[in-house]
Amino acid sequence: MARYDLKPYRWWFMLLLVFGLAMGVAIPWFFGWAEMSYTSAAKRQEYDMRILAGKIEEFREEHDKLPDAVSFLDFTVSVRALEMMGGENLTTYFPGTEANPGLTTPHAYVNDMWPDYFSDTNDFPISYAHNGSDWILQSMGPNRLYEMEPMAILELEPEARAEALLSNTYDPTNGTWSLGDLWRMSE
Repeated sequence: MARYDLKPYRWWFMLLLVFGLAMGVAIPWFFGWAEMSYTSAAKRQEYDMRILAGKIEEFREEHDKLPDAVSFLDFTVSVRALEMMGGENLTTYFPGTEANPGLTTPHAYVNDMWPDYFSDTNDFPISYAHNGSDWILQSMGPNRLYEMEPMAILELEPEARAEALLSNTYDPTNGTWSLGDLWRMSE
């Protein structure tokens, strides 16, 4: 009976075995990590919007009006990126001046403009719009696209408003990469 010499192939086999085991561990870990990253960003964004909603209501209580809204274009240098995400018509809360109070000046309801964690570089603030009585906060969500126009939603009747909001709401049960925006609205 002839014996075959397998020594030249042994190190290749060991290398492939080690590589296969490493990939078997690394690939699921990587995709699980990405999932956790977006889930935690969504939770953080919801938390920040809840806090910011309280600060907006506190401002309304003290000043008998809502904070002014200003264009996103005043707060970003990446106008092209904003246009690609569909946010060129969005507004955010006015930081304030000594003469015209806002959420950061002269009384600091918040310390700074709070970022939208789903923007690539966190250089876009949370979107804010109001119609004088109602307000809405919006984040682009994990798909990094603004899918609703807050002012258009505020102009709708309550039933149509609810339908428009629900059709554009990010839902993590549809998967991390699902469409939709995160939002919070006055009651």
